[in-house]
Amino acid sequence: MATHTSETSAFEQAQKEHEQLRERIKFLHQRIDVRPASADEIAKLLRELRAALETHFRNEECDGFFDQIVTRAPQLSRQAQKLTHEHVDLLQQTDALIHLADGSAGEPICPATLAAQFHDFSKLLMHHESEENGMLQSAYQDDLGTKD
Repeated sequence: MATHTSETSAFEQAQKEHEQLRERIKFLHQRIDVRPASADEIAKLLRELRAALETHFRNEECDGFFDQIVTRAPQLSRQAQKLTHEHVDLLQQTDALIHLADGSAGEPICPATLAAQFHDFSKLLMHHESEENGMLQSAYQDDLGTKD
């Protein structure tokens, strides 16, 4: 029974982290698109996003969360492996955005360039997180269905 509780709390933790990432992305869009911020502020926010992503990905990979999913639903092994590989690409894209913001230090961010690249990045990240959520729901659907 303890395993069930820890698996459920792991699922809930992943859902919470996904929501926090969506909020960070939304806030960054506001600072880039709606109320343009300084390059320094954008770079700082992007660094904070990168740190949050790195922690989130580590939680999924190293703390055994993906292992729990694959143990529960072995058919999801290939998808978990694909999502793990995407983590490296997403961190590299975040680094590129930080570099772009740092390159504008002291000047207003070029809205067109940064906004376009951040929009593309956020679409990829949200698609990635959506795939993770789908994988989580597939692995835990029996438990989730019995909560009613």
